Amino acid sequence: SNLITTQALDELYPVLLFVMIRAHVPNLYTECYMMGDFLMEDLSHGEEGMIIKTLQGALVHLITYNWHQFFDIEYRVKKTVVN
Repeated sequence: SNLITTQALDELYPVLLFVMIRAHVPNLYTECYMMGDFLMEDLSHGEEGMIIKTLQGALVHLITYNWHQFFDIEYRVKKTVVN
């Protein structure tokens, strides 16, 4: 059962990122970390905790991703020429 959940979570991670971008939820970062802060201790080690940690990890990924390399054509051309 845990193996199926882990595989499904790994497969759904890109979908989670897409939904987070498209949802335009104001203050998503704050709300996500408040959910983690107010999660009861006995639930934080179970499935609920895993879901919150995945959401927090996705937020960190979105915040720290080097977006200009994705949209900047000059950056991609320079990187291709160097490699």
